[in-house]
Amino acid sequence: MKLARSIVLSFAVLLFICSCAKDSVSRNLTVTVLDVGQGDGIVLETPSGHVMVIDGGPGPSSDRPGAGSAGDDVMVPFLRHEGINRIDVLVLTHPHDDHVGGLPAVMTAIPVLSILDGTVLPLPTVHYHHFLQLVLSKHIPYRKIRRGTRLNFEDGVTIDCLSPPQSALPFGSDLSNSTINNYSAVLRVSYGTTHIMLDGDAQEEAEDNMLSHYSAKYLHADVLKTGHHGSRNASSSEWLATVRPSYSVVSCGRHNLFGHPNKETLQRLGAVHSAIYRTDEDGAVTIVSDGRHVAVHSYLGQNAITQP
Repeated sequence: MKLARSIVLSFAVLLFICSCAKDSVSRNLTVTVLDVGQGDGIVLETPSGHVMVIDGGPGPSSDRPGAGSAGDDVMVPFLRHEGINRIDVLVLTHPHDDHVGGLPAVMTAIPVLSILDGTVLPLPTVHYHHFLQLVLSKHIPYRKIRRGTRLNFEDGVTIDCLSPPQSALPFGSDLSNSTINNYSAVLRVSYGTTHIMLDGDAQEEAEDNMLSHYSAKYLHADVLKTGHHGSRNASSSEWLATVRPSYSVVSCGRHNLFGHPNKETLQRLGAVHSAIYRTDEDGAVTIVSDGRHVAVHSYLGQNAITQP
C-alpha cells in the first residue's frame, strides 16, 4: 500500500518518556473506558500526566442524522474536560470503523505526538484511509505495534503489547470481521503490582495464541476490558480462568444490533467472580490504580468498588 509505505516511519524518539506531558500530576494511573456507543474509546493518564488514547469509537453514521463521530461527540469533549492539550501516544488496535472512525476528529482537535497502529491486514475503508492521510499530512511519527512492543513511562507505568504476533499470519489472511478482530492489538498496562488488560476485539483464536505464548502468572490482570464488546466468541472460559479479573468492563452500545454483551459471556465472567461494568448501562467506566490497589467507578451509577 503506497500510502502506508510513504508515512513517516521515524520513531527514534517515540516520546515514551516525553517531557511534554499533561500539566496536572497525581500519584494515580487512570484508565477511562468511554461510552462511545458500539465501539471502543479509551483514555489512559499516567501519574506524571502522560496521555495515551486507545481507539476512538465509531465514525459518523447515516442512521444518526446530524450526529458527528464518537471523536467529535465523546472523545474530544472528554479530553478537553480533563485539560488534556496533547496526546503522547495514540493507539489504533485494528482498522474496524467502530475503533478508527472517531480518531480523525481526535487527531484534528488535539496534537498527537506519536502513533502505534495494530493493523495487520489493512481494510480499504473510508475511515481507515482518512486516519492514514492525517498521519501523513500531520507528519506524526508512526509505526506498527506488535507482540513485544513495550512502552516505558518514567513514572512506573509500562504497557506491553501481547498480540498480534510479530510474524506469520496465524489467523489467516482473509478480510473477514473475525480475522481482523483476532489481529487486534492487546495491551497489558502495569503500574506497581496492579495490571489492566485491554483486549481490543481479540477473539478466542487470539486468546488461545496468547495462552500458548505466555505464562498464566504473566496473564493475570486485576481488570479486563473484554474482547469484542462482550461477544460470544471472545472471553473464553480458559482465557478468563487464566486472567482472573476482579473487574471486567464491556464497551458496547445501548440496544446494539449484535446483542452485545452475549448472555453466555456474562455467565463466564460471573463464573470467575468478576464484577461486571457495561458502558451501555453504566456510562463511562474509570479504573484508578495507586500501584497497589484498584478502584473502579461508573459514571451513571457513580458507584465505586475498591480492590482490598
